[in-house]
Amino acid sequence: MSNQTTIQSHKGEYTVSFIRSGMDRLNRDPIEDAIYIVDKNIAKLYGDRLSKILNSERVLKIEATEENKSLDCFPAYIEALVKLEVRREQTLVAIGGGIIQDITCFLATTLMRGLPWVFYPTTLLAQSDSCIGSKSSINSGDVKNILGTFTPPNKVVIDVDFLSTLEEKEIFSGVGEMIKVHAINSPTDFDKISDNYEQIISNQSIMEKFIYNSLLMKKKFIEID
Repeated sequence: MSNQTTIQSHKGEYTVSFIRSGMDRLNRDPIEDAIYIVDKNIAKLYGDRLSKILNSERVLKIEATEENKSLDCFPAYIEALVKLEVRREQTLVAIGGGIIQDITCFLATTLMRGLPWVFYPTTLLAQSDSCIGSKSSINSGDVKNILGTFTPPNKVVIDVDFLSTLEEKEIFSGVGEMIKVHAINSPTDFDKISDNYEQIISNQSIMEKFIYNSLLMKKKFIEID
């Protein structure tokens, strides 16, 4: 599958591309001068396939926890990026799920008054839902998701290979969100995803098809917003 769609945002267009083995392609041909913000667990699980990126100096590895998307953590992230000699117009590349997305989006919005960023979502929930919409949610003190921005990525690349190492509960959480989007869209779409439920879980190509459908359905709402 090599589907692609274009999202119209308040800051212009960006593309969402489905590229099987997209992580390998990125590793072979990294984005020039980019700085990579990577989920530590993804770095561990896909160390061989992302070796060129992970062994470079231009990478910031973050454990994807709620505590690490607290505002208190951002001075350390900024200091690390400054040490990497981040400059205006350089791209931040997020490789992870929703927490890494939140952190990178917030940094891209605020650092040097705005940097371009690219997202490689690695969880089913991020691939089928949060990767479009442009928002970040940051915790402050004991208050969750009280801060945030709306800054779309320059592009999103979806590689369903990342889903092969997800825990079962994360798969079910993502599928549940997809079912909800299909139900909201129409009874017919709900019936389609319900009829294919077992195949979605077991067949990566069927999973990819319904991720794409979910994003097309969500696209209609976020473009209105």
